[in-house]
Amino acid sequence: MLNLSLYFLVYCTYLVHGKLNSCDVAPIYEGFDINSKSVPYQAIITRTHTRYVSGTIVNKKYILTAAHIVMHHKNHTVKTEGLEVLYGYDHPCVIKSSLWKKVDQIIPYSNVHSMENDIALLKLADEIQFSETVMPVRIPLVEKDYEGLRGFASGFDQGSCRIKGTNLKVLKYGSSASLEQGAEEIWGGSFTMEENGNQVLIGLISSYSKRNLNFISVAKFKDWIEEKIQDGEC
Repeated sequence: MLNLSLYFLVYCTYLVHGKLNSCDVAPIYEGFDINSKSVPYQAIITRTHTRYVSGTIVNKKYILTAAHIVMHHKNHTVKTEGLEVLYGYDHPCVIKSSLWKKVDQIIPYSNVHSMENDIALLKLADEIQFSETVMPVRIPLVEKDYEGLRGFASGFDQGSCRIKGTNLKVLKYGSSASLEQGAEEIWGGSFTMEENGNQVLIGLISSYSKRNLNFISVAKFKDWIEEKIQDGEC
């Protein structure tokens, strides 16, 4: 893949997709658009169609995302009213509302929010129908040290209303993890690496600072994720 630089004002949000693991201000963006076939696991999340953020399909009922983008920031409530998900479309902002999928339940890892546990599952009201443009990603089987390796960050770009992505390097991995800059404000965006021919979800983009992007290590929550999503497995 190309190594590309991204430049942002305020908002910013060709790889081989993973095999089935189970049945404001627009940005100045010098990156590249990616279609739904490139990242079939990518989902878009909205509440009342006023703001759009990112999530990742993990099986036929569940979307994984950063907790702070779906929970109320003051009292950490988990109301599903108005919360909807879309996947499999390249231009989500022009898709009629009837095609968006209702969220039945928000399942945060913890109701006491912190940057260390900023992860949540969305259980959909209806099952996802898989196709070449809609597939789940794998979650890591074991936790590894990814420091210094490069992966692929993707998510929803609010300014262009497209899914975009770029290659980024892991700067730090451990109790806290960070990436080099290049995908600011794609809240809940996916960060994947290819392992044994599959795209594996290494992390979820959570926040950013002046020097780096912070991401949540998915492997740390593997047991919790597997327990919660059992009813969505094939």
